[in-house]
Amino acid sequence: MMEQALRQHISHPLNQVLGLRLEKVVYHDVFPVECLTTNNNGTDILSHQLELIFADGATIYLSWINVAGWMTYSLGIARESFCTDTERYTPSSVYWQHCIGQPLTSFEVYGHQEETWTEQGPEGKKEDTFYNEPHLVILHFASHQVGVANWYAEDNFVPQLPIGDDVWILFNPQEIAEHIKALGFDKLEA
Repeated sequence: MMEQALRQHISHPLNQVLGLRLEKVVYHDVFPVECLTTNNNGTDILSHQLELIFADGATIYLSWINVAGWMTYSLGIARESFCTDTERYTPSSVYWQHCIGQPLTSFEVYGHQEETWTEQGPEGKKEDTFYNEPHLVILHFASHQVGVANWYAEDNFVPQLPIGDDVWILFNPQEIAEHIKALGFDKLEA
């Protein structure tokens, strides 16, 4: 069942845009472009969604999502936006300029194959185990790659938890690899 969720919320929407050229990028955030959370060194953090528009108008939205059987705030990709009344803008990042006009050639998905979380609540200790839960996708374009993840925003741009309600956009391959290792992610077969 969880493999089906991974296909539905990650691989199916990505497979529909494989081979298409990226034409435009739109950030959805609660704040305007002047307030973008960025380290100006290849990492942007948004509160809502990343919109990618491909050739022929094919559009996907990457963001956090709630899926039955996954922990709250897993990564998901949809064909429709859930955003209403948010700021929408095209980022001026030089990093995206390397991807515009390039086809999406492949993708990789990272997260946890199995993760057990323990919570102490009013009714006592509760454990939940989640399977094949995605938190990072690496999009490979013809000449560059972009990592998109869902973590909580951090002032030092180092994710502390493998979940979150913010969208991280990562352009530095070394940083992506460091985050995968630090968060203990597995490569998931989507």
